[in-house]
Amino acid sequence: MKKILFIAHDLYPPLRGAEKSSLTLLEHLSEEGFDTYAFCIEKNRSRKVERNGVTVNTFSELLSLTKSIETLLPDIIFTQFDLAPFAVSIAKRLNIPVVLFVHGMDYFCHVPLYAEICDRNCKNCNYYNLYETTLVRNREMLQQADAIISNSEYTRQVLKEFTNMDSEVIYPFINYDEIICEEIFVPQKYITMYQPEVRKGILTFCEIARLMPEEQFLTVGHGIKLKLPNVRYMGYTPPKYFYSTTKLLVVPSVIGETFGMIIVEALLNGIPVVAGRIGGIPEAAGPGAILIDDFLNPDKWVKEIKRVLNDEKLRKELVEDGKIYIKTHFNPKKEFQKLRAVISKVGISCKV
Repeated sequence: MKKILFIAHDLYPPLRGAEKSSLTLLEHLSEEGFDTYAFCIEKNRSRKVERNGVTVNTFSELLSLTKSIETLLPDIIFTQFDLAPFAVSIAKRLNIPVVLFVHGMDYFCHVPLYAEICDRNCKNCNYYNLYETTLVRNREMLQQADAIISNSEYTRQVLKEFTNMDSEVIYPFINYDEIICEEIFVPQKYITMYQPEVRKGILTFCEIARLMPEEQFLTVGHGIKLKLPNVRYMGYTPPKYFYSTTKLLVVPSVIGETFGMIIVEALLNGIPVVAGRIGGIPEAAGPGAILIDDFLNPDKWVKEIKRVLNDEKLRKELVEDGKIYIKTHFNPKKEFQKLRAVISKVGISCKV
């Protein structure tokens, strides 16, 4: 039986879309007969968890993680984010094929706020000296990976512009059972933002809430807790619950998001979306969202939010068009087939 190992810092529990996508992928590969493992780092704790056929091991330090990799000797390694340089390095030492997933710009740009407008000449960047060592290390890592997978066409394009390296586009894997609300048990009353962080646009969201005191707002996931009377902070919450309470999703990111899994999930739940026109967000939303060009202007957000809330016909059109777009462009079976092709390309037979 072929052994597949996914190495990532925060893979379990899955707090972001990238981690949820990765675990969904491993669960699918397990169903197909692969022996699937995930190795992660968890501060001050080592443990083992079995999740839908996937063995998840967390380690408190790299030495024990390294020894476990050497003992397991997987047939192929997948990796992403902070542990990727380590994973690629050990894969090369053990002569194991390694596939690198790119979900953001961190590998090739540490100032994503300016990545939309820069000329891609990193050495001329005012911040280059601060991150030179890391950027050089990451460039070597990208070159050593046997295959690179980008989570969107936008990511593929930006990666190519920064590094002149190509990649395969495979959209995030979505577990429909975990996110789709078949029944609504609570009133849909909130205008919701996911991950209330500065880079995700929490400052803009705060101003929107101030300008709309008559509406109820909700933030979900880890981040800043706003102290406003009409904003509820929910923290990490099962997707089905906060989707069942949401009447409109806003995505006010101020950096070039490489995709927008939260948009896809909202539209699948019949929730209209208002988002900034930046990065890979238009690719994720298609015709299913109102996109704002002047996305740093709270007044523009208020105008479009009110338009969607007050126009039932527009709401239905956004959701219906969005669902058609998603089912056409983000077919899970098609994405798994593309991944199988990548695995075969790096020399691993897909016959388990």
